[in-house]
Amino acid sequence: MRRYVTVFRTSIVTAWLPCLTTGAQEIPQPAWGPLSALGDHPGVFVCEIPPREGADGLRLPAPFPNIAAARLAGEPLPFRFNEDATEVALEPGAGAGGELRLELAEGSGQRADGRIVFSALDAEVAGDRAKLETHPGNHRIGFWNDLGDTVGWPYKASRWGRYQVSLTYSLADGRSVVEIAIGGETLRAELPATGSWYRYTTVDLGRLYLASAGEHRLSVTPKSKTGGAVMNLKAVLFEPAPEGGAIAQSGETITLHARDATVHGTRLRYEPAARKNCLGFWSDPADWASWDFAASLPGRYRILVTQGCGRGQGGSVAAVLLGEQRVEFTVEDTGGFQNWREREVGTFEIASAGPSRLEVRPVSKKAGAVMDIQQVKLVKE
Repeated sequence: MRRYVTVFRTSIVTAWLPCLTTGAQEIPQPAWGPLSALGDHPGVFVCEIPPREGADGLRLPAPFPNIAAARLAGEPLPFRFNEDATEVALEPGAGAGGELRLELAEGSGQRADGRIVFSALDAEVAGDRAKLETHPGNHRIGFWNDLGDTVGWPYKASRWGRYQVSLTYSLADGRSVVEIAIGGETLRAELPATGSWYRYTTVDLGRLYLASAGEHRLSVTPKSKTGGAVMNLKAVLFEPAPEGGAIAQSGETITLHARDATVHGTRLRYEPAARKNCLGFWSDPADWASWDFAASLPGRYRILVTQGCGRGQGGSVAAVLLGEQRVEFTVEDTGGFQNWREREVGTFEIASAGPSRLEVRPVSKKAGAVMDIQQVKLVKE
């Protein structure tokens, strides 16, 4: 008879509590630090690492908070424990440098910026062999040598939308294939060996679309393995991703459509219905949106915001930001959230061609919702 083991039944996932309560949480500082909280991305800590001549690891003080993912200059960064997790070090390799980013999380939960961590600490394991192994700062599902065993989490989605999915694991030898499934969508991943059960890395799996808010279940199912076990699974991570594609300048106009935005938050989302085609559900003033784009012509640009706002809902204040530049405007009542009005709210200077990021952030909310946005245009003067 197969058994079903619930490792941590009262799941933080369904309660929607962040694992690390604020971005200002104190953490042990390494000798090569300091690690500082990344603004409005709670649970993320960063440090600029100069290129290093040697390949010695960057040791962290132990016990250190559980690392759900590590990246250096945007690329996955392996990290290694000793057998009882009394020692832990990052492994950037010779010559590697740039921004170090650590995602720290004990249990599962949704962050205020919309990122979601599914941690091994409170995973539900169905099977005969796989089980939770834990040391301070190192939680993982291990002993996973039966392909019939699965790992999952209940998940109460606060919004629909697209997510970039990644997985943090270790695998001493061989190669495994697993499927990650939720809401009728599936991603298949081939996991190469990391060289040790104590050496972890993060692999990007691709994007999936969660079509509805509400109750779901995330599952990790092994399909094949060539080594002794499937893997040690530390975490699965979801990061909000845009619905559209890359944004490039066309002539003297840069169009930032709602579908191309990345939403940061728990309520705001892209609404694909033909009559909407906008960012909506902006009821939480902590939610915000960003657009990454490539500018080809430096110069001064007019900012045109196409916004809608329901009757009696106007009066909120929002800010448009480009680097250190900031323009604020008051949301107008247009008689309906999909009654669109294009408004010129100010100007920005784009100093040079290349990548840029524009953000729209609420400053204050007057009534039930901030507004809906269909697009932002930057038009060269």
